[in-house]
Amino acid sequence: MYANRGFTLVEMIAAIVVIGIIAAAGAPVMVESLKAYNSTLTTVQTLDKLRYATERMAREFREATRNVNFTVSTTAPAFDKTDYLISGATTTSISRHVAISSDSVNGYVNLAYTTGGATTTAVLTDQLSTTANSLQFAFWDQSGTTSTSVAASVRYVDIMLTLRANGQDYSSKTRVALQN
Repeated sequence: MYANRGFTLVEMIAAIVVIGIIAAAGAPVMVESLKAYNSTLTTVQTLDKLRYATERMAREFREATRNVNFTVSTTAPAFDKTDYLISGATTTSISRHVAISSDSVNGYVNLAYTTGGATTTAVLTDQLSTTANSLQFAFWDQSGTTSTSVAASVRYVDIMLTLRANGQDYSSKTRVALQN
């Protein structure tokens, strides 16, 4: 006799119904998992941008030269710094004017370098907006407890940056001791 191979129509319909039930139960779990992944990814990217922007501004302030071009501003400070290029036995110094500002129209934090009349702008973050987030600076004297607006007296700078992701504000505050 012949051995019957294959499935009957009833078995196939039962298998399709069971697979449909499993898919219907699993789809919401998969959708929620993807939403959670995207939310976490956005938060991690925001924290990375916050850390990068704060550290980059702090690094620039550490090299600031307090002179007549040091502008004390709670929203848009500017200062001069000197970079040194060492090539073999030759050392070349390059003076740069650095300006930090927030662009409320596009929502960026900008770091502008001016060297010899040419300006180059670096965008530190693209998530700053005037409605929920902020970029603020505070300037302190030698004691670190008294606020000052006199460029020659500034010894410490506080950088306070807040970014928003997924309806949550993430803030960073860094105090920088000026070296020059």
